[in-house]
Amino acid sequence: MSDKDIEQFVCNLKNKLSNTPRNLQLQTIKDALNTIQDPGQKSLAESLLDIVTNVVGLPANIVVLIHGIRTYAPWQELLKSELETKDTKTFTIGYGYFDAFRFWFPFIFRRFPINRVKQQVRNIQTNHPKDKIIVVAHSYGTYVISKIIDDNPDIKIHRLLLCGSIIKNSFRWDKLARLPQGGIINDCGTKDIWPVLAKSLSWGYGSSGRFGFQTSEVESRYHNLGHSDFFDVEFMKQFWIPFIINGESIKSVWNKQIPNPSFLIKCLDILPISNLSLFGALVILYLNELEMILKNLF
Repeated sequence: MSDKDIEQFVCNLKNKLSNTPRNLQLQTIKDALNTIQDPGQKSLAESLLDIVTNVVGLPANIVVLIHGIRTYAPWQELLKSELETKDTKTFTIGYGYFDAFRFWFPFIFRRFPINRVKQQVRNIQTNHPKDKIIVVAHSYGTYVISKIIDDNPDIKIHRLLLCGSIIKNSFRWDKLARLPQGGIINDCGTKDIWPVLAKSLSWGYGSSGRFGFQTSEVESRYHNLGHSDFFDVEFMKQFWIPFIINGESIKSVWNKQIPNPSFLIKCLDILPISNLSLFGALVILYLNELEMILKNLF
């Protein structure tokens, strides 16, 4: 192995490490160095790798968790505890308790949570300039992060995982200045009524958490779940953690078993009930009761 070969070896190894989880990087380095038989060449490769690693730095995964409305999101701490075993730094960020009444009004209250989360994400990016930011967002958190990445091209998200999404189905992912290069997954629940209600009863939202995006930039996975049923630790281990850590997409068997939506869901997805402002306000006021009725129907 010539000196040039050793330099190429180090370069290839560094590229491989940039896509390897932190907890596996040391073993990856040991396995690669063990392929060099000559002690002198092995020592040179170790020295070069040490210099490159210290000067350039290896990117880590920084995970950002963003919650939805009407919750203090205990799922964030649950997922964070699982990720800590993978040597992954996780930030549980948000905007406090956001009730349904403020969620419904489109122009008065929405800027505060967007601005708050935007500043937190920007601070994380500033403090970890070499690392890869991975965002997991639920419900209203999906709307918040979509507005942030659409309006702020300086914010760079490497991977994006959505669940219970209320982003508009027609959202132009292809128009983003910085499309997440590590992939976008949208986990949809075929028992989830809330994206449909958000689209029908208010303004600016969509039913993408129920029906997906149907665009090449986003992979929509379907599950036999409701709006908050994703927060089971076994579900997280099976579907979320492989994507967060390695960018691996685990296919859902439910994609081949998606049931046809009921007539009522189809009507709600089409009819702009939000134009009937008084009716929409009454629905919001009795949201808990409506939730129980619709769950019994579906």
